[in-house]
Amino acid sequence: MNSIRRISLTLKAQFNDFVRQVENHEAIAEATLKDFRANIHTAKFRLRMLERAMETADQRASSLSADISRWRQRAIQLEGQDQPKALECVRRMKTATAERDQLLKQIAEMRATQSQVSRDVMNVEGQYQALKMKHQTLLSRQSSAEAIKGLRESATSLDVTGPEIFEQWEANIVRQEVEGELFTGTATDELEAELRKEEEAEELMAELATLKTQTE
Repeated sequence: MNSIRRISLTLKAQFNDFVRQVENHEAIAEATLKDFRANIHTAKFRLRMLERAMETADQRASSLSADISRWRQRAIQLEGQDQPKALECVRRMKTATAERDQLLKQIAEMRATQSQVSRDVMNVEGQYQALKMKHQTLLSRQSSAEAIKGLRESATSLDVTGPEIFEQWEANIVRQEVEGELFTGTATDELEAELRKEEEAEELMAELATLKTQTE
């Protein structure tokens, strides 16, 4: 029974670990891009090595062509003078020719491979750039989604799912503004009343003076 329980717990742990890995899309995507990049670097390195081998083979083929021409010329010159040496020159010419022909065949195969690998590298690089752009796009969308989710959770934790907190805030501001207006308005009314009283007194004094003048 204990063995079965341990197996069950182990399988559950493995499953949970698998679920966490699956849910961690960003890490998996980054690992995929990393593998892509490593494969591209490896392919480019091998392509460069192939190109160097082709350069070496081309140089060797050119050297063999020069040898073939030289042995042929020597064979012609020695023919009738030193038959054994002339025949040896012919033998070496044929050996160099066979080696060059085999090398040219290998060079043709390497060129075909180089062309195919170059196309493959370009194709993989295109896929890599597309995945990289997709990765950046998904990162931006993920960040936006997480920000909205965090804002929603913050609002929920503050119990501001409705507009109550903002209405209370606005009401408090309005109350302060009204109190300020009332205070300013009261001060202005007192000054207005005082000035009007003085102006009225002056008008009355002027009218009284007019009456006295009329009576005299």
